[in-house]
Amino acid sequence: MSENVVHSLLSRSELDVYGRLIRLFLLSCEEETLKTAAVILELCHNEEGRWDHLRGFLQGGCVPTAIRVLEQEGNEKEQALRVLNESNTKEHLHISDGLPLPCAPMVRTPALLKVIQRAQEEGREESEELVLIPAVHCLFPLAKAQEAHRHTAGMHRETLQLLTALVDQRCTRGLLCAVCEATSRIIITQAIRARWWKRVAWRPWFRDREVQLGAVRAVHRLVEGNEHAQKSVEAFAGPRPFLLLLKNSRAGGVQEAAMETIWCLAGEDLDDQRSMAVAIGQLVFLAVTMLGGLAQGSGEEHAAMAGACTPQFIARVLRSNGKESVMGAVRTLRHACLGVGFSPHPLVQGQVVRSGGVALLLALLTLSCCGLLRREAAWTHAVVTHAEPSSETSPPLGESVGTSSTPSSLPATPAKNSKQRSS
Repeated sequence: MSENVVHSLLSRSELDVYGRLIRLFLLSCEEETLKTAAVILELCHNEEGRWDHLRGFLQGGCVPTAIRVLEQEGNEKEQALRVLNESNTKEHLHISDGLPLPCAPMVRTPALLKVIQRAQEEGREESEELVLIPAVHCLFPLAKAQEAHRHTAGMHRETLQLLTALVDQRCTRGLLCAVCEATSRIIITQAIRARWWKRVAWRPWFRDREVQLGAVRAVHRLVEGNEHAQKSVEAFAGPRPFLLLLKNSRAGGVQEAAMETIWCLAGEDLDDQRSMAVAIGQLVFLAVTMLGGLAQGSGEEHAAMAGACTPQFIARVLRSNGKESVMGAVRTLRHACLGVGFSPHPLVQGQVVRSGGVALLLALLTLSCCGLLRREAAWTHAVVTHAEPSSETSPPLGESVGTSSTPSSLPATPAKNSKQRSS
């Protein structure tokens, strides 16, 4: 078949030749994968119509497809790596505006960074979707899959500089998500020496939920078990951005990530843990050691915790889908409602009742599949509804479980049983 005929077939959009080749590249058969890869590389090498071929493969999703092949286990991955590992292939792919991405595992981080830098400098409208986002996304699976790649990317001085430059350009939501994901995995190797991480990772004020989640996770990975990083974050802005995010966000995943990050900022010091618990209104994802420290707190500390606690936030945390977050909220409510000598705190009890927290505790008690969570909810319910005989401000038990605060998911008490009890 002549080259003119081949070019004519490729130019006919209704045949979708580029798309068919890309789909063939994903076949499970080794031989078909190798043959398809050879055809793609041959077309990209051919001087005649070269840029048309490159554009067709890029628009057809060749880059994400190649990444999927590289992420697969087994012989297909090995064969794809062999095809792409030839020196002339790597050189050609590097100058082809996007296709060097699959070579990253072989030529290490610098080649991938060059792709990102070149696409950033050229500023083409289509570069972000076709090149930048897949390239930045590639940093994350590489760092996640192999310690060597994570260490190389984290220690390479240009990595965070490039990611920072992308953020400073006010990039789109998709690229911001990719940058945050890559940073969350790479930044773990940084001993917070680089000054760029603050602009890259500190993005909890973005309105987009996925960007918020990626940014908070990046900071969480940075400060977890890293005392130096904890102090740097405290000096930079402290927990306030995360407290605001925790209070205002309605996304369970963002709330949980913010809770864990705030808790990591407290470090191992018991006094710092208590201070952080007070700052976040006592409703956080707490460890057992934290609960033990709170139980020994003074009356003033409990009063401060009660003042910082908001009923709306209590209800949101108890409705969370995360079992650990719900468990932490249930336990911290119990500690907040009890003072020294197991005396009740009417102010906190009233807040829980008015926020519908008692009904939520009852729902957990009756509907949860976790036995431990049911026991914790029962204990906390007893504490919340407990009142001293002389107390006039504590909520009576009957008032706390009124029908107005009972969720519709709770099973109704049969009338027959009520008659039996009355008799």
